[in-house]
Amino acid sequence: MKKLKNKLKELPLFFSLTQKSRNLVFNLLKTAKAPTLSIFETSLPPIFRQPTFFSFLFGNSGRMITKKTIRIVEKKSIREFLEKNKNYLRGRVLDFGAGQQPYKDLVEGEYVSFEKGDLFPEGSFDAVLITQVAQYLPDPIETFGSLAKKADHLIMTYPTNWEEVEGDDLHRFTKVGMERILEEAGFEIMKHTPRCAINFDDFQLTIGYGVIAKSRVHS
Repeated sequence: MKKLKNKLKELPLFFSLTQKSRNLVFNLLKTAKAPTLSIFETSLPPIFRQPTFFSFLFGNSGRMITKKTIRIVEKKSIREFLEKNKNYLRGRVLDFGAGQQPYKDLVEGEYVSFEKGDLFPEGSFDAVLITQVAQYLPDPIETFGSLAKKADHLIMTYPTNWEEVEGDDLHRFTKVGMERILEEAGFEIMKHTPRCAINFDDFQLTIGYGVIAKSRVHS
């Protein structure tokens, strides 16, 4: 009987703690925001929104951020960065790691493609274009150093947060790290901006950057 009375005395405290816990959870749910995926090179609003457990409870019916949607937005951001800076893609332009040559149409002048295994083209260039290739370079400083001697300008995009794609996918760079590599290689940074990112409540996860740089050593 005595034990039962003690248990009954503890019930108000139990219910009080339960109420406080419930209120805390609901306050967190109400203030939680779904991350957004955005492109920085345009004035477009965020175009994808991810329903989370929190937003699902409160009826958010936005679209899901998936690997596919991130890839769509990231590829769009690459082209938009290049389109905005295509005034550098004039004259004789080397597409280093050209692949399927998706940006050949943006070059105004002589387009020269280069792929792994090709003989490196002779002569100098007004610009070298490198899209999503830096992460595959065994020695980035050496490669960029060679390119700095061959071209006036570098127009480049690279990923910062992305899964490893292939066995020779070697690097992920920070902005500061990439700037140090390019400066040691002989380039002067003119523009270095994020292209797209996932935006959370209190931080931003950048997916990729775009760079415009000028060679200090090309004569």
